[in-house]
Amino acid sequence: SDSSPLGALLYVSSEIQAPIKAMMDNLAKESLSQIDLLFYSAPINGFVSADHNRVHDEDQSRAVDNRIPHLLSKLAPSCKIIHLVGNSEQRFNVAYGAILDHIIGAR
Repeated sequence: SDSSPLGALLYVSSEIQAPIKAMMDNLAKESLSQIDLLFYSAPINGFVSADHNRVHDEDQSRAVDNRIPHLLSKLAPSCKIIHLVGNSEQRFNVAYGAILDHIIGAR
């Protein structure tokens, strides 16, 4: 989510982040400790740059994406991460299957 502490660790500049990094790490760890599944959606290749909701280009998106595995291994080593790749139908099927498996396994 764009408003999550994890997102802040990825998008906030290092100058702004430096004085509050420990607090942000703790908020992200706390948030991640409250979830059972984490859906990680890989970037879409060749996304439309005319999308006015995007504040970064494809190269910047890839640079942020490259930081995610390390950040998750540091902040959420025991969190089950569900990787979503492919088209929207493929991603939906993987996510839906993971949710069903989790619900059935929780009984």
